[in-house]
Amino acid sequence: TPSAPIALSVLYSALGSLLLAYAGWSYVVTRLGAARAGATMHLMPAIGVGLAALFLGEYPRWYHFAGIALILGGVALSTFRVAAVSSSR
Repeated sequence: TPSAPIALSVLYSALGSLLLAYAGWSYVVTRLGAARAGATMHLMPAIGVGLAALFLGEYPRWYHFAGIALILGGVALSTFRVAAVSSSR
């Protein structure tokens, strides 16, 4: 069984990152609005590939770049459609 300091440090790490992520998401929603902030959720895998390359030294393969291109295209398309629908009303 883990000791109390280890258990508390794991609990702090889990809750600390959760609270930080929630606070960041709330900030983005208040700044961009729910529709635009929701579109950024799809960027997480692309950001994960970049962070893995930066911090872990992993090399992205061709299918990572293909996936990132599809993600960026989908986000651009959905953002364009939201803007077109909003401006036509």
